[in-house]
Amino acid sequence: MSKLTSQLEIRLQDQVSGAAKRAAQNLGGITRKLREMNATPVSLGTKIQAAMARNNAALGQARLGLVDAMAGVYALNRTFGASVKSAGNFQETMKMVGVLSGASADQVAKMAEQAKELGRTTQFTSNQAAPAQEFLAMAGFKSNQIIGALPATLQLASAASMDLANAADVASNVLTGYNMTTDELAHANDVMVTAFTSANTNLQDLGVALKYAGPVASSAGISFEEASAAIAMMGNAGIQGSMAGTGLRGASTRMLGPTTEMQPAMQNPALQSTTNTGRCLPM
Repeated sequence: MSKLTSQLEIRLQDQVSGAAKRAAQNLGGITRKLREMNATPVSLGTKIQAAMARNNAALGQARLGLVDAMAGVYALNRTFGASVKSAGNFQETMKMVGVLSGASADQVAKMAEQAKELGRTTQFTSNQAAPAQEFLAMAGFKSNQIIGALPATLQLASAASMDLANAADVASNVLTGYNMTTDELAHANDVMVTAFTSANTNLQDLGVALKYAGPVASSAGISFEEASAAIAMMGNAGIQGSMAGTGLRGASTRMLGPTTEMQPAMQNPALQSTTNTGRCLPM
């Protein structure tokens, strides 16, 4: 091989080798770029996911804030709305008390003030005191009688663990049935409390019994104390409520109109006493 040929071959090899090297370098560069390109979507996806997570977290906080705000508005509305509704109910009840009792505007205002004062100073609220006044008004009590009877009615309800309206119903029935005044209600309450705490009965049953028997027993000259004691004794025998009242009323009726067979026995001095009505009644 000639020297010229050898030089040409070396030159060609260098050119080829250079081209190969440059191709290899270019291939390596492309490979790195491809690797970077393959890595870029992962990195971008991660960034997007992170951004979405941050966004969701922010939205979550916003939702929580909105929920808290709505809860606050709801609670405020419940409280304020309940207060407004409660005030409205109180006013409506007092209007009814005025209508039933025939009270003037000034008298209704006095009764409303009493209900509010009792709401501030007792375990009962003004919205409980107002229906109690309404029950008393339905029983025919006038404004001054309602004002006089309500404090004792609260005491009765408290002693019996009864709601105020029902206690007022019992008290009004007792006073009406026995023609007692509101000044006598405190004594009547003491009698009833003694009766239902000493026997197998409660104020509700005692009140029902007195409602059935009271007017007739009173006409027969049976005192309120005696009637309450009789009902209490029947309670111990399991005769309570309307059954006890019906029984006492029947006995009182027979006293008022004794049969032919009963008259000789009732005239027996050992079994009779003269009441302030002049009737002869068995002891």
